[in-house]
Amino acid sequence: MLTSAVILAVLGALTTFGGSVWLALGFKPTNPRYADDGPLLVGDHTSTVLPNLLSDQQRATALVAAGGAIQLVATVLVLTDAMR
Repeated sequence: MLTSAVILAVLGALTTFGGSVWLALGFKPTNPRYADDGPLLVGDHTSTVLPNLLSDQQRATALVAAGGAIQLVATVLVLTDAMR
């Protein structure tokens, strides 16, 4: 069980690292999707900058969260093994 916990911990760390690198390097502020779309006047239009940014970051953030969850499972396995 200890071997599987170590494998899961490494897998979780790699998943978290991949998501973190994607968040850090994958989003350029010069991207036209994140450019300011002008002043918001009531009734004219709605901003698309923040929704674009949030939708583009969902997958990378999910990777970071999944990596953390995998590491938690590995922690539970190690603690279960230690209590024997």
